[in-house]
Amino acid sequence: RMNDEAVRVYYNMEDQERFLSLIRKNKKFNGVEFLCRDKSGEPFWVMASCRAIVNEKDEITAIEGFFSDITEQKRAEDGLKNSREQLQVMLREKELLLKEIHHRVKNNMQGTMGILLFERSRVTDPYAKERLRVISDRISIQGRVHQHMARLADGASQTAGDDELDDGLMHRWGFLCRIAATRRADCACRVSASSS
Repeated sequence: RMNDEAVRVYYNMEDQERFLSLIRKNKKFNGVEFLCRDKSGEPFWVMASCRAIVNEKDEITAIEGFFSDITEQKRAEDGLKNSREQLQVMLREKELLLKEIHHRVKNNMQGTMGILLFERSRVTDPYAKERLRVISDRISIQGRVHQHMARLADGASQTAGDDELDDGLMHRWGFLCRIAATRRADCACRVSASSS
C-alpha cells in the first residue's frame, strides 16, 4: 500500500492506479509517463522507470527507480500539436476561399459570355460579328484554363486535365487562325507549361 506522501505525488488517481498495476503485473517498467504534482500543487510530467523489490514469498516490499521531468518536452509537443491544428484550420479556410473565388470568376465569365452572345445576335455588320466571335473565343479559352487550374487545385489528375485542356486550346487555336487568315493577318502562338 502506498503511503499518503506517495499518493499526493500523483495529479490524479488514474495515474496512481496505473503505476501500481504495472508494478504488480510486471514487477518493473521503463519509460512510462505520469502526470504528477509538485509541493505547491502544480502539475508536471515525469517519465518513470521503476522495479519492485520482493521477498522470498514474491511479495513487494519496496519500489525503486528514477523519475525524469519531461514537462518542457510535453509543452513543446503540445505546442507542435496546436500549431498543426491551426495550420489545418488555415488550409481549410484557404480551400474554401479558393473555391469561392473560382465560383465568382466562373459566374463573371459566364455573364460576360452571355452578354457577348446577345450582342452577336443583334449586330448585322460582318466585321463586328467577327470581332465579337474572336473576343468570345478568347474569354472561353480563359475560362477553360481557369477551370483546369481549379481542378488541379482540387487534386484532379494533371495528365487527364492537360489532355482535355490541350484538345480545347488546339481546337480554338485553329479557329482563331482561320479567322486571321480571312483577315490576311499574321498568326502566332506561344504556349508555355510547367508541372509540379
